Amino acid sequence: MLKMTGVGNVCVLPIVGLGGTGKTALAQIVFNDKQIEKHFHYRTWVYDSQEFDRVTITREVLESVSNNEFSCSTNLDSMERKLKKALAGKRFLLVLDDVWTHDWKCLPSWKGYSGWKGFTGFLESAGAECVKIVVTTRNSSVLEGRLTPDIFTLKGLKKKEYWSFFVKCVFGEEEDPAKCPVTLQSIGERIVQKLKGSPLAAKTIGRLLWKDTREEQWMRVLESNLWELGTNTDDIMPALALSYDHLPDHLQRCFVFCSIFPTNYMFTMQDVVYMWIAQGFVSSETPEDTGREYFDELLSRHFFQPCQGSPFFKFHSLAHDLARSVCAGECCSYDMRDISHTVRHLWAPGLNSIQLEPQQKSLRSFVVGKFESNFHLFNRNELNGILHHNSAAFKRIRVLVLINCNVVSTFPDVFSDMKHLRYLDLYRTSIISAPKSLFVLYHLKLLRLPNIDVLPDQFHKLINLRFFRVNTETVTKDTVHAYEIEFPVKKESGYKIAQLRDMNDLRGTLVIRKLENIDNKEDARNANLHKKCNIECLRLIWSNSGDGCESSIAEEVLESLRPHSQLKKLHINGYMGVNSPSWFMTLQLERLQTIEFYACKNWATLPPLGQLQFLTFLSLNAIDDITIEGDDQVVSPIFPFLKELELKEVSVTFRGMPLSAGTGGCSYFPCLVHLRIVCCDRVSGLPWPVLSALQVLQIEDSEGLGDQLPGCFKYLTSLKHIDIKGQTCNALQW
Repeated sequence: MLKMTGVGNVCVLPIVGLGGTGKTALAQIVFNDKQIEKHFHYRTWVYDSQEFDRVTITREVLESVSNNEFSCSTNLDSMERKLKKALAGKRFLLVLDDVWTHDWKCLPSWKGYSGWKGFTGFLESAGAECVKIVVTTRNSSVLEGRLTPDIFTLKGLKKKEYWSFFVKCVFGEEEDPAKCPVTLQSIGERIVQKLKGSPLAAKTIGRLLWKDTREEQWMRVLESNLWELGTNTDDIMPALALSYDHLPDHLQRCFVFCSIFPTNYMFTMQDVVYMWIAQGFVSSETPEDTGREYFDELLSRHFFQPCQGSPFFKFHSLAHDLARSVCAGECCSYDMRDISHTVRHLWAPGLNSIQLEPQQKSLRSFVVGKFESNFHLFNRNELNGILHHNSAAFKRIRVLVLINCNVVSTFPDVFSDMKHLRYLDLYRTSIISAPKSLFVLYHLKLLRLPNIDVLPDQFHKLINLRFFRVNTETVTKDTVHAYEIEFPVKKESGYKIAQLRDMNDLRGTLVIRKLENIDNKEDARNANLHKKCNIECLRLIWSNSGDGCESSIAEEVLESLRPHSQLKKLHINGYMGVNSPSWFMTLQLERLQTIEFYACKNWATLPPLGQLQFLTFLSLNAIDDITIEGDDQVVSPIFPFLKELELKEVSVTFRGMPLSAGTGGCSYFPCLVHLRIVCCDRVSGLPWPVLSALQVLQIEDSEGLGDQLPGCFKYLTSLKHIDIKGQTCNALQW
């Protein structure tokens, strides 16, 4: 590939094949190859849509090569100027996955051509050393043009290799195809004939038969009437239909729902799971966990595909076709010609000119826009008219999503008629204030208003929320779909921490910022953190290292923010108190697995963390002077399961721990395998003789350790990796 040339400095390398033949998999192998990674300065992966969107693709390429976001930009000339500057003299690899458009003729002049012609013409003129574009497509006719030196056509595996692959899909990678039970081999060979050599079909049926040695089950697959659905000799849709037909009812509902999205729509697992929950498809006391199991099952059956280098997934195009064929008109896109009044789940590219039928009263989901698309600009009156004109259609709505819809600051006051709404996402909109009617949505479980600036007092009424994101300080492409609940405390009434008082269904990670704005312990106690039993990770953050926050107030606030006893992860940032809270000193958080303290400058003596039986990770960062206590009177191990210890920019004393092997009444750090010390002025009393389990030692710019290191290595009998650099090396005394 590196030696192939096209016209000028641009070369298009097409990978053509039917759906399920491995086009994307082959492109991923090329994209992730170490030699390719080393050769190209920039590599970008873009999932194409059915219509070539030059603005969107240009923006995604620009974001990739510049590591900056241009989410609000629709100015093609401006983006191309920036991209041209970035690509000058560079080698660039672009993958366009799953291309559909037929606008692919390449003309010498690029000005005036808005689609593929203009895009490749621009790349020719961008001054790059070379540009290689890998294109995956089902249709070779879209690749006519002078930039294509050759076409790679995938036609499926040969018979012998395909049988071996199929057996591994059924019984696992370690299975020898020759050891397939004789009673199943003849049946399996006939099944394989129906799979047309398609890797996707083999993986799909392989998952259906996963480690099943019952002859009757293999015969049921072989004799299924669904094989008759094939319209041509290369059609693998029957294999997907067979896999779908064997799904339990609850997974069929979840699968079909995803046909609401257009081809190549990108989504996260969490977003889809919460949509399923909102629709009542997941019945469980822990629906998030159950929903993730549903998602993983559909992923294992290859209906979903992970997107290259991102947390997103997409529907496999063939699975999307199947879902649309079995949804019985319940799910559709607004760009389709006919929208039945019985449609329950609707996606639209934008809000312009949306008209629903007067008798449309079955709508349960309405999703507008997509994450990677351009902004859709419209004013508040247009939005107000759309929602009011179609108010009857929205009365039973459960999921409402507006993405990249740029409106004038305030959202219309329309929620009083949407009492069944459970999922509201206004991501990447310019809405900074919410109407009061929003807070009558008693059933709301997910709320995402990242740009909102004015939060009414009534926010606390949304007591069934399981996740929310409001007034987020930094929202990026990587963080917007991270399921961290963030609440910034402010002096304004709408942002008092007491707003969290009755929201006891919140789960996952809870981040409370700007704790310096809490005036007293009563306000902090009103957050009722001890009642939020589904929070696994708690991050408590004082901004600017707590400057302006009195030590005594900080101590009272932290004392009153007692978490529930089953918390697994605790992060405290900027705490200016001297003393530890009582709930920490008495080890009420006995299930803690991860602890991170950052910029807690006055915190001198830590709680007895060594007695936490489940602690596996401890990080101390930017603390002036801190002591970690041992205890010779305790028989049980100290830090019994701690695996990783990180000390960064701290002065730390280990007190009461053995400084020679075989001393002390108990064991210390028996499971510690990774020790990282960075920019530490002083580390004294570290019990090197007991660190026999240590495997990785990283020390950087820590001069105070220079005289300790030569004598410590004889104790580190399990050490496999040493990384010592910076000022530490200069201070070494051998």
